[in-house]
Amino acid sequence: LYRDHIRQAVSTSSMDHIRLAGLDRSTSWDFPRRLHPGSSAKKYKRILSYTRFMMRIHKATNIAIHEPGFHHITPLLVEDSSNEITCLTGGDECQREMLLNRGFTKICGHLPTRINADALLLFDEIGVKFWKIDWLPLVELWFDNIEVVSENKWFVLISMINVCNDAEAHLQLESIIKLQADKQSLYTVFESKYVVRNCGLSSLVKSYVFSK
Repeated sequence: LYRDHIRQAVSTSSMDHIRLAGLDRSTSWDFPRRLHPGSSAKKYKRILSYTRFMMRIHKATNIAIHEPGFHHITPLLVEDSSNEITCLTGGDECQREMLLNRGFTKICGHLPTRINADALLLFDEIGVKFWKIDWLPLVELWFDNIEVVSENKWFVLISMINVCNDAEAHLQLESIIKLQADKQSLYTVFESKYVVRNCGLSSLVKSYVFSK
């Protein structure tokens, strides 16, 4: 959203009347430029093998994923030719354009009307409060749209939240997700949690596998 505001401000800029000493004004923003991951993205490299293992062992091939920058986990999953990847940008137009420039075609910006996926992967750097605002509607829709095609079908949900200031955050997240599963009469086959630390911040990765 911040980048959207910057783009709008740049496109409608009328600063010619401003005269400030030392002001170096530029009205160009290189959106097509190749973006590179920052140091904060290292945390995603640390869960590459785990994420791919979870997808393979539970035979999840239709995958919807949000990953800031889409630099690490997403390209790894794309390497599996059997995977069908949908990138979730959360309405970030800058990320959408970046994905298009990199050749991705299945991109979902805002809340869709329907989402059918074996796996929903939400890697983010926000706390539970904003997670509920940004992602809970999508999680609810995902649970509503789950279609069980066989008795051995699994559905995987992996979510990351920032827990540096809230030691009980994982309990809040767990209660939210399990409530949605109960509504659809799904039972939890497997769940795990672990903490990823990077740049002095702690992020919690919660994994769930559901079935009928």
